[in-house]
Amino acid sequence: MAILPGRAGTPSQYGAADLGGNRHDRRGAGGLLARLARLPPAGAGETAGRCPLCHRRCHGGGIQRVQLRLQYVERSFLVERGAGSRRHHPACQAPAGVAVSLPAISALVVSYKTGPRLHEALYALKSDPDITEIILVDNGNPPADEAWIDRFVAACPKARLIREGDNPGFGTAMNRAASAADGDLLLACNPDCVIKRGAMRPMTDALENAPRPAIVGGRIFGLDGREERGARRNTLTLWNAIGLGRWALDGTPEPDGPVRVGAVTGAFFLIRAEDYRTLGGFDEAYFLHVEDVDLCRRAIEAGGSVTYQPKAGALHYTSTSDAPRGEVQGHKADSLKRYFRKFAKTPGEKLAAALMVPLIGLAMRLRG
Repeated sequence: MAILPGRAGTPSQYGAADLGGNRHDRRGAGGLLARLARLPPAGAGETAGRCPLCHRRCHGGGIQRVQLRLQYVERSFLVERGAGSRRHHPACQAPAGVAVSLPAISALVVSYKTGPRLHEALYALKSDPDITEIILVDNGNPPADEAWIDRFVAACPKARLIREGDNPGFGTAMNRAASAADGDLLLACNPDCVIKRGAMRPMTDALENAPRPAIVGGRIFGLDGREERGARRNTLTLWNAIGLGRWALDGTPEPDGPVRVGAVTGAFFLIRAEDYRTLGGFDEAYFLHVEDVDLCRRAIEAGGSVTYQPKAGALHYTSTSDAPRGEVQGHKADSLKRYFRKFAKTPGEKLAAALMVPLIGLAMRLRG
């Protein structure tokens, strides 16, 4: 949704010049409005494949069903693109002061004994205008927390609740949330992650320019503002798992813009709903942990990409669930064993996995 400064009224009361710029100035808001007013009905220009703003052919074979609706709402003039439209050619981005609308974004949140940090996470999503809907999966919470969740969902029109009878695991719950979502894009957001306002635009920009299936992760940071471990990583292998190479990249200089990486955290990433379905979603054989690393690796092996976007951020409280640490470490050990055995392709990799995976699993359990 693009917002142009204006005044309350109707087109008959206020001409395009009242909204800024000369009516014939292509660069001003007035010029934009004049061109929009001359647009044919939706679907009329589908075969031409030309952008209605600059009349050039858009990238990727042209636009698909562009529909622009002019509407005065209180003190703003809104320009809305149809759901089937595509972004304009880079040469014809909206004039200065006009924000191009984002696709519908569904935030997926899975909560299991999360505690009060869930309140902050959900309020941030609720108040963010770029989040279209919130799909909350209650995997098991104390009665008082469930009562709060019920009140929140009842009071938030864009929130929907899925309540599981038991805890089927994080990946399974995320897949159920994704199946229920209506958005074009899916935002995976941990229940202890508080997204920064405006994070969605740099993430969608990075997503659009990345080979598909594409995953874009953001910068997660702690209360001290420092980047947290796990936001950006190389592809996980047996060798960097035992210290013969670098896996986590948080100790390296932070990039100024989006960069390709091997994996991003499942606490905060964006993916097209279509790409999520293409990849089959999370592997539900992982109960907890490593399912995000697995998804990223499958995206890359399918010819796609994983991108880290440092300009999109979220505060991450980490480990707010009151699940016993030993239990969590046990799930992580099981997940690592599955991951290494799953991606061992050559006879040598399979032999190494058979010898080393039990030791890695034991080390993880001892850390608990």
